[in-house]
Amino acid sequence: MHFYTKLILVPACGAILALNLAGCGGKKKSKNPVAPVSETAAAEDGRFSTWADNAKIRAAIEAQDYETARSLASSRISESPNDARAHFLLGQALQGEKKYEQARRSFETATELAPDDRNYIRALNKCLSQMIDAALDKNMASEAIELGKKLIQAGYNPEEIEPKLAKAYSITAGKLVDTDNLVEAESMLREAVNLLPDQPETRLSLARLLMQGDRLMESERELRALTETHADFVPGLTAYAALLQRMGEMRKASEMVNKALGLEPDNPEAVELRTAFSRDLPAGVTAASESTTSIETINARLKTLERTGNLSEQKKLLENLVTLYPSESAAFLNLSMVCEKLGITDEAYKYAERYLDSNPDSLTGKLQMARCLYQLGNNDCAMSLIEEIEPSYPDKLEIMAEKGQVLARSGNFEEARKIWQQVLTTDPDHVATLFNYAQLEMESGKNQEAQEYFEKAIRKEPFNHKYRYFAGINLIQSGLKEQAHSLWAASRNSLNHEDPYAARILRALGEEHTQAPSAGLTAPPPSLSAPATSDSIPAYVPRGVIEEAPSDADYDRALEYARGGFFNEAIAAFRQVLQRNPENFNALMNLGKVYTATGNNEMACSNYLKALKLDPRNVFALRALANGYSEIGMHSLAAEITEQMRLSNPEQLENFPRYTQKDPKSNPRAYEPLAKAMISEGLYGEALAVVNTGIAQQGNMTSLYLLQGDVYKSQGQYEAALKAYQTSLSRESQNPEPYIRMGDLFIASGQLTSAAEEYHKALKAGFIEPDSMFEISDRFRQIGREADAQRVLGRIKGMNLNQAQLQKLDQRLGTNLASQSEENNQ
Repeated sequence: MHFYTKLILVPACGAILALNLAGCGGKKKSKNPVAPVSETAAAEDGRFSTWADNAKIRAAIEAQDYETARSLASSRISESPNDARAHFLLGQALQGEKKYEQARRSFETATELAPDDRNYIRALNKCLSQMIDAALDKNMASEAIELGKKLIQAGYNPEEIEPKLAKAYSITAGKLVDTDNLVEAESMLREAVNLLPDQPETRLSLARLLMQGDRLMESERELRALTETHADFVPGLTAYAALLQRMGEMRKASEMVNKALGLEPDNPEAVELRTAFSRDLPAGVTAASESTTSIETINARLKTLERTGNLSEQKKLLENLVTLYPSESAAFLNLSMVCEKLGITDEAYKYAERYLDSNPDSLTGKLQMARCLYQLGNNDCAMSLIEEIEPSYPDKLEIMAEKGQVLARSGNFEEARKIWQQVLTTDPDHVATLFNYAQLEMESGKNQEAQEYFEKAIRKEPFNHKYRYFAGINLIQSGLKEQAHSLWAASRNSLNHEDPYAARILRALGEEHTQAPSAGLTAPPPSLSAPATSDSIPAYVPRGVIEEAPSDADYDRALEYARGGFFNEAIAAFRQVLQRNPENFNALMNLGKVYTATGNNEMACSNYLKALKLDPRNVFALRALANGYSEIGMHSLAAEITEQMRLSNPEQLENFPRYTQKDPKSNPRAYEPLAKAMISEGLYGEALAVVNTGIAQQGNMTSLYLLQGDVYKSQGQYEAALKAYQTSLSRESQNPEPYIRMGDLFIASGQLTSAAEEYHKALKAGFIEPDSMFEISDRFRQIGREADAQRVLGRIKGMNLNQAQLQKLDQRLGTNLASQSEENNQ
């Protein structure tokens, strides 16, 4: 066995040894020094050369020899244009030379050639950050904003970039304000607030700009949000305190100042505000606390309250003043004026008498007495007193304004109009006459003209709740209920239930007061129309007005307006009664009868229906509702009421209208206005039933699907509302209304971005028209997209507009296009 093994192994080993000796074992041979260089070797040498060049460039950069580094890098790029590293090193060299714009281009080239190299991206962002600093140093804030927005979008070092960007926005907005470009400044700051929510300075700048334009409620919202998100930001606290002081909320303002001083005890603005508050803080309501107050301090507090229009607090303070200092006769005159503004005319007359007892020759006192007299209905005595003092009274415009009041209350409207026009020609800003003229226009049915005068009066006296209240009533009469509520809501923080007009505004906004109404609530507001006597009722007065005499002055006044044919005033007065007592059956019925007299049968039916909810078997309400349905063409509904009457009250059927199902088919055009009226009156279930019936009978009416969505939205059923709006859109794709409704729906659910997208879609719809575009512009402003709102207004400006639309545009842009158009047409 071993013999054969050896026999095999010996020859094999010999063969292997022979092969090794022959050089076939794969051993590397020595390189021939004179042989030509191969291509592979040349490539390896090139890579070493590139590395060596880059090393030289880096060494020059580290030695801050940027000129050499730039030269070497440029040479390298000329040889290899696609060398990302060379472009990067060139950027570093240029950055060292502070040539940031050129460096930026080099870094951008490097990132394009090597997009996955994060070192290049980081270097580019750092360069952009340095460019922001350079732009701010050169006072080029707009350039800094564009650079900053790029870095914010890239997510680069927000802790460093956001403060720089906020500073750039602040500088740019400040320049715009200095050049009176307030709209652009506001748009710029709102953009900054949305982009930089963690930078309190931008929101503070926006709030101060709004405050500068007397947009106190908007400013208050911004400052409230600022102090909630940045509770330790002292400038925000002091700004909020200053605003609250201006709005008359002294105690809350004092709390803000104390908080600011707790954070920065030596803050000069907070210290100054605290000193002012110690002088201006309204007195407490107790007589003991007032008795310790000097007359100087009381007068100083009164001045603060006068600035904010806080009449109820003025009345308390003046009552204390005349008690503590009876010799201060001027206080009686001031107290009379405050009571008169509060609608407490009896007390105003009493204090005017007290003042004239000690100052019988006072012209101002006599004029105040005349005001009290005509508000108590004694027009002749008031006019005699005015004519007595007119020759010697120094302020002729004031005398003319009061003469106009007496004439208007006596029914001589044309003479009153002439006198007030003379006053406004001499002084276009005479605030009392602006308000009186607005009332006259409102009662004449010229609601648009009245609105202009009301707005001017409110701009002059923003805290005058009487002005604001009647301005809102005028808007409601114009069908602009939402605008009326917005106008009233803007003054919410300065309202209190002790001021009668403020209390009415609060009730209209749904904020009921649990205490009994003050005396001022029963005193009717000044009316320009003299109610007609019962024996001279015009033929067109609605018949069957319920002859009830409750102990409610507002209800009595509403009845008198209805009997006198002043239907707009009657509607407003009845609604005021119903705001306080929604279950007043007689007020609902009479309001329905007034609507019937004006031809608005849909609103009449809605109010009759509300009355029937209180008394379902009331024959008068059933008869009125059946007749109302028949008038608008809803014959099937009228027939249902007749049938209901036949079954429930057959003994009353003899004098009841006999409507049957054989009557003509219901008018398809009646569904929409009836449903709208029901929605406006809060009858959502009934409105939905009407809409669904209309859809079943007239399925091609896309407007009914919109109303169906509106009802669902009002009930919080957002998914069902969205489906209804989408159905309407599928049937009429060029109609912008479904998009607008869906946008409103998204706002209601807090989806502002989605809302903006729908409004943009609406703008692209084929049937878009100026009025819808005004709505969209207002919605953009509502969700803080001022730039989009302005773009829409700019587009509207280039369209063919009627006079009413030009006036809308003027209101939003502050232009005078409507007047210019009238002049051109003359």
